Amino acid sequence: PEAAETIEAKYKQLVSDGFVVLHQAEVLQQRTSPKSARYRVRGWIESIERVKPLSDIELVTYHVWHDFRNPVLSTSDQKSNFDLWLNVFGEFPVLAMIQTKSGEQIELHRYLDLPGRPPD
Repeated sequence: PEAAETIEAKYKQLVSDGFVVLHQAEVLQQRTSPKSARYRVRGWIESIERVKPLSDIELVTYHVWHDFRNPVLSTSDQKSNFDLWLNVFGEFPVLAMIQTKSGEQIELHRYLDLPGRPPD
C-alpha cells in the first residue's frame, strides 16, 4: 500500500510539472563495427496535454553524456520546442532542467535510445 501511494504521488507530480522530454533518432551511418554507426538525434520539450504552455519556459538546460566536448547545453528557443540536436554513436541518459519564467525549476529525464539498439 505504501509503495502504491508513493508511486501515485510521484505520478501526480510528473503530470502537474506539465512537461516531458521527447526524442527522435535517425540513422546517418549503419553500424559495421563498435562505435562506427552515427545517428542524428533531436530532443525537445512538449507540454503534457497543455497542462502548462511552452511559453511558461524561459530556458532549458540539457546535460548529455560526458564524452561530448560541451555536455551542458542551454536553449531559450520556444519556437523549436527548446530542441537539442546531437550526432551520436551510442545511447545515453539526458537530464533536462527547465527554468520557468516564474522561477520554478523542473527536472526531466530521458534515455536516448537509438534504432537497432547498438550495444556501444
